[in-house]
Amino acid sequence: NLCRPLSEEMLRDILTANLHHINISIETLQKERYLELCGSKNFDSFRSNLDRLAAVYQTLPPGKRPKLY
Repeated sequence: NLCRPLSEEMLRDILTANLHHINISIETLQKERYLELCGSKNFDSFRSNLDRLAAVYQTLPPGKRPKLY
């Protein structure tokens, strides 16, 4: 769940866990709309995790990356 705070180490562990793919649900990347859709104030945590997950993903060798959906 990308809404809860995740450390960079935890994100790296997820991406290197020998998974075939990872599903990520993105309702919107607009904070106001996110609050309307999700009724949650966790947008900043979600966006931070998503951005850091993408950054860590790019550091992995192409053959070692799970597919992202």
